Amino acid sequence: MRSSYIIAAAFTLALAGWLSVPYLTGSARESPRETADASDTAPAGSGSSGVAGSGAAGSGTGEPDPMRVTTELSRAETIDRVLVLNGRSQAARRVVLRAEVEGRVVALPVAKGAAVEAGTVVAGIDERDRRARVAMAEALLAQRRIEYEGARKLATKGFQADMKVAESKALLQAAEAELDQARIALEQSTIEAPFAGVLEERPVELGDFVAVGDPLGEVIELDPLLVVADVPEARIAGVAVGSTAALRFAGHGTFDGRIRYVARAADPATRSFAVEIGIANADRSLPAGVSVEAILRLDRVAAHRISAALLALDDDGTLVVKAIGEGKSVVVYPIEIVRSEADAIWVAGLPDEVALVTVGQGFLVDGQKVEPVMRGEGAEAARLLAERG
Repeated sequence: MRSSYIIAAAFTLALAGWLSVPYLTGSARESPRETADASDTAPAGSGSSGVAGSGAAGSGTGEPDPMRVTTELSRAETIDRVLVLNGRSQAARRVVLRAEVEGRVVALPVAKGAAVEAGTVVAGIDERDRRARVAMAEALLAQRRIEYEGARKLATKGFQADMKVAESKALLQAAEAELDQARIALEQSTIEAPFAGVLEERPVELGDFVAVGDPLGEVIELDPLLVVADVPEARIAGVAVGSTAALRFAGHGTFDGRIRYVARAADPATRSFAVEIGIANADRSLPAGVSVEAILRLDRVAAHRISAALLALDDDGTLVVKAIGEGKSVVVYPIEIVRSEADAIWVAGLPDEVALVTVGQGFLVDGQKVEPVMRGEGAEAARLLAERG
């Protein structure tokens, strides 16, 4: 038992001696926290372990160098503000010709799809019965006229009562009315085009029997031709009757038109306003019922032609572009797209001359200091513009 106490005491003394060796020799190891504190208090230029001396700061002040960005000078031009709509063409007028009397179709002098002038005979209905009725009405009228003249003469001599004269006059007037009706029925046997256009439909053939109201043909007016489009409620304020528009027909080219009607009430389903644009079509070469791109010219504004790649969205979702302002600081300009082209867009809301950031704009914020690198034509002017102030 005693030997066990002696062994434990000897082991404890040996362990304590081993732990005290570093302190007795002065080579105690520093803690990581003390090492970090010593590093933080070291001079800025004292050896390669200093942060400033590593080249990350770029200057003895510890501030990073301004970001280098590419800029290009842009100058505003005066252009037409336009509104591009997808519309459709349609006939200016369209009428279905219907039979006003019954009978057999005996004449169809105009082929389907042919051009007609106002008054052109489109169809004829057998009129033999109606000619006979006209002849009977003419004969009856002649008789009633003779009877009335006789009664009137006798009345002047006192041999005829005034009542008989009035009766004869009434019969005469009835005969005149009957003749007028017969003549109208005869005229209605011939169906004419009410205006110049094209016979678009002809649903009857020779020999068909038609009743009153049956369709005989459809005439459409293609000169002028109409293009109908819908304008969103947010853009209707700039659209007015009399304004010009460019109309692009697929496969036919572009033509000039003029707005002839703007709806005063919006469609309750789409909240858009119907607009009609008239276009001359004397040769009737432009068809109705096809898609048309309508470019409405609204007003003239100062705008810049830029690449769509320069557009960005701010935190509110507003379209912006970034430029260089006074003191080489970034300026964020809200813009409005005025016109779109195949390879560029026109925007309003920028100064007449501005140095736009063309490379590196995605990393910039408003007011940030940068080092602009001018590119393209007008680089010197852009440099001076960026250094103003």
